[in-house]
Amino acid sequence: MKSLDDMLTMVRPHLRVSRPDRGRPASWARVALLSLVVICTPARAELIAAFGDSNTAGAGDAYPGLLAATLSQQFGPARFTVVNHGISGLTTDQLVTNLGNTTWLDENPDIALIMIGGNDLWPLLSSANLSTFLTVVQQAVDNVQAAVNLIATHPYSAGRAPKIVVSGYLPNKLPNVTFSGLSINPNFAIEVFNAGLADQLTGVDVYFTQNYDDILDPATQKARTSLMRDNLHLNQAGRQIVADNFAEVIVAIVPEPASGASLLLGAAFLFTFAATKRRRASASLPVA
Repeated sequence: MKSLDDMLTMVRPHLRVSRPDRGRPASWARVALLSLVVICTPARAELIAAFGDSNTAGAGDAYPGLLAATLSQQFGPARFTVVNHGISGLTTDQLVTNLGNTTWLDENPDIALIMIGGNDLWPLLSSANLSTFLTVVQQAVDNVQAAVNLIATHPYSAGRAPKIVVSGYLPNKLPNVTFSGLSINPNFAIEVFNAGLADQLTGVDVYFTQNYDDILDPATQKARTSLMRDNLHLNQAGRQIVADNFAEVIVAIVPEPASGASLLLGAAFLFTFAATKRRRASASLPVA
């Protein structure tokens, strides 16, 4: 059976590429150093809008709520407000429609978070041929770009567009399927989609794949059982990892210059994150 890396190498040249692969996101140390430069206390709460499917809408404590709690704990309740615009079952084309037809963007978000794509891709491998597969994946990438464009060009009453953060989509635990005569891990579709986003997205402030990387079990190339509620959806531990990863990015892109007090608070926040992530990573590893 071909590995995900082998299959990705085979298929990726067939996707449009507008610029070289930017690779993995900056290391934790580089993000921390950047964060210490830009942390500050703004005059008003910054509004963070989270867009996505059921892994954003959540079950129980959705990641946007956990993100709000994490930021509130570290910076106080007046620093950030997080609104959850996740909808279960949402596809990328439906996100584009909703952004055009709802008042979500009239809320004047300061930061927009996007994590979507699974509902376009999960049904695909069981029924498509290679040509259809590539067409659907490319369309999903184009739809995310269209969503980014709508967010960037909306006529905001506040007079400025939000920072835009796009996460690669999450791995799943679905069983392998037969596709073009091969037994294929369904995460292959997610990896091709994420690679397309990395190659093609423009107009975003941050694109990162840490959520995919942290949820994936390298031994099985499926999502870690300890982080999943079912084959497709994260449990609370998994949602907390996603919230922490988004929090790291948000801290790094807050634009105002840091005051002395908030710089110290931000430094404590970052070191707390580092220790917490190490503990969670150790806890999620299988016991030999």
